[in-house]
Amino acid sequence: MKKIIAMLIALCMMLSLSVAVFADGEESDMPEAVAEHLANIEIPDEYSMMYASSGSEGGTWYTLAIAYGEALKKDWNIILQCEPGGGGSGNYLDCSETAYAIGFTNNKSFSDGMTGNPDAEWTGGSPRENVRILWPQYGSLLCWYSLDPDIKTIHDLDGKTVNLGPASGGQADLAKLIFDFFDITPKEIIYGAFADTTDALKDGTLDVACLGAGHPMSATTELSASETVYFVQFDEEEVEAFCEAYPFYSKDYIPGGMYRDMPEDYLSINFYNTTICNADMPDDVAYALTASFWNNYDELKASVALFPDEADYGQLARAYGPFHPGAIKFYEDMGVLDQMPAQYTAEDFGLEG
Repeated sequence: MKKIIAMLIALCMMLSLSVAVFADGEESDMPEAVAEHLANIEIPDEYSMMYASSGSEGGTWYTLAIAYGEALKKDWNIILQCEPGGGGSGNYLDCSETAYAIGFTNNKSFSDGMTGNPDAEWTGGSPRENVRILWPQYGSLLCWYSLDPDIKTIHDLDGKTVNLGPASGGQADLAKLIFDFFDITPKEIIYGAFADTTDALKDGTLDVACLGAGHPMSATTELSASETVYFVQFDEEEVEAFCEAYPFYSKDYIPGGMYRDMPEDYLSINFYNTTICNADMPDDVAYALTASFWNNYDELKASVALFPDEADYGQLARAYGPFHPGAIKFYEDMGVLDQMPAQYTAEDFGLEG
């Protein structure tokens, strides 16, 4: 029955345009190699029910898991149980422990888990090398902002009181690495919700807020409606040096006009999010899961506004870590291996396939 469903899916894909599959948006049939592969996939019974390790209930990752589950049910009759997850690190651990899960993480958490980074307490100093990437999600871009016009560059954060957001957030990890790399010593570091920064900036108990997310964020937008907001600037050469030292981050820009007081593109650092699975997942299952993401991109974008407006295989290059062989085969059949990062196989990272 599942093989018949797969054949019907492949036939529909060959007969119709899907901008979710084609990054250039031009009308074209799916490559024959993909259609043939999909038509011959039969999902093993043990993978007819899987679970997604996502994020807090009601959050972006949880919403994505629900939407993606609907796509898998439609495409492959797979039931995806959506479980609130423990953030990027907790989800990495989940996927390292079972072959029947997918999870959502970020490049930094992936690197920490893969290498057993002792500075990341959750790893216990033990590498977990059995996690692989299926498909990219969206980037979270870092910015700093203040109400003090004298705070112009990140070096002006030295001796200041800075809010880094939630202590377990990706932006806090990134901010602390920036402090170490550029020898910046804030007077005080506060960990608090983004929404709590507005009053603290206004009453002077906080000098600078750190924001790492998809943009625009409502707290910053609301603040700029009543105050002049100064966005603290990065230096391009410094950003490039930082990203060379920490390749799981990348240089990026927040588009100008995103906020009232940001008329020009804002140089930023991107910590990218990806969808992961266990290395033991069968290649055909990984292929099918990857194909369903791209084939249903428009529907997923409608549920997760942080995704790029159009499906773009160029986003693959932002992922850090080894991809699953089944996903690699899909991208090969799609003819987009040239969009992959410089390192994307297990062997590239010194791991077994």
